[in-house]
This record gives sequence, C-alpha cells and structure tokens, in this order.
Amino acid sequence: MSTGLAALAAAAVGDDDLAVLLAAVDEGARHDDLTGFCRRCWHGDRGGLPPRAGAGAGRIALDGGTWRRAAAPEDGIPALIFPVFDWIGEGEVRAVDAVAVDPARPSRWLLHRGLADVLGLTPGYGLDDAPALRLFRDPVAWTLAGCTTLGLAGDAAGVVLLAPGSEAAGDLLLGHTLICMDAAHAAEIDALRRAHRRRRRNRMWPRLPAIRVAA
Repeated sequence: MSTGLAALAAAAVGDDDLAVLLAAVDEGARHDDLTGFCRRCWHGDRGGLPPRAGAGAGRIALDGGTWRRAAAPEDGIPALIFPVFDWIGEGEVRAVDAVAVDPARPSRWLLHRGLADVLGLTPGYGLDDAPALRLFRDPVAWTLAGCTTLGLAGDAAGVVLLAPGSEAAGDLLLGHTLICMDAAHAAEIDALRRAHRRRRRNRMWPRLPAIRVAA
C-alpha cells in the first residue's frame, strides 16, 4: 500500500467535509448536487489518489456493523471515504451510502448505512447489450484504475462488490462477461457467481458468461 494513501487518511484531511458528506448521504442527495462538493473538497489530489477520485479521508468510529464520524479526530480510526451512488427511480442518481476503507488493508471496509451493494455501478449494466463488466477487489484498486464516484466523462468504468452475496451482485455476476484483475481474482469471482447460481436453482439461467483477466 502506498505510504501516501496511509498519510492522507492519517491526516484526517477534510474531516469537516466528512460531516457534510454524511449528512448528504443520509438525506439521499442527488448526484448532480453532490458532484460539485466532491470535486471541490474531496478531489483526492494528495496521497496518490487520482485528482478526480471523488474520495476523501477522515477519522471514523465503529458503530456495530457500520461506521460513523468520530466525535473527536484524535479518537478515530483513519480511513479513506468513498460516497456510493445508485439509480433511484427513473434516471435519477442519488447518494445511498458511503464506504470507509482501511488504507493499510484496502480489502477491509465498512458501510456507513449498510445499504450499498456495489461501488461504481454505471448506466447500461443490467441491460442485455451492456459491455463487459470490469471488477476490482477493493475501492483503492478501483480508484487507482481511473474509476470515480462522480461518473464524469472520460472516467474508467468498473465496480467493486461491496456486498458480494447480495441480489444486486448476483445479477451483475450472472448477467455479464466479467473482467477481473488477475487469475486469482477470477477464480474468486467464478466461485462466487457459481454460488449465486446454486442459490437461484429455481430460476432459468443461461450458460455462465466468460471471465477474462485484464490485460
């Protein structure tokens, strides 16, 4: 892990901004309203995050299986924070959650509300003519590859399965050609999608789509 990422989280950059972000998430803020805030305050131009990551850092406190902002910065756990958006209703994108990631171990994360299934879901997935779906192990790998929470023109497309056992994750895994990070990642994803298919044994599913490894 980049020492810059750890330093960014440890510095609790944007702790006041974190309070604003969480209030927006709790209220289900519209994507367009929150994009400006993320670009202005959480642009991630320090610590190795891409300038357009739409992610920031703060100190968090554990709250059961979720997390909240630490009451005092010195008492909190350093984390990288990514807002999570989803499609609500007819073509409207709103904030539904925020994921806090351990900068030292990016495979460890917690959700603020426990509602999000996928980070980085983009228009087109879930449709018959959708492109191959690129999967990432964790939010840090996702954002370093050029994916962002903001969905701006020119951003890379890809997702992280925040809740791998969810119905939403199963729909994506069973419905698309998948591009994984490496052979080990592909094996993990293949096992996961086969588990999803077994749980849906009462449904009709075509032959499993292909799994590829990113070049």
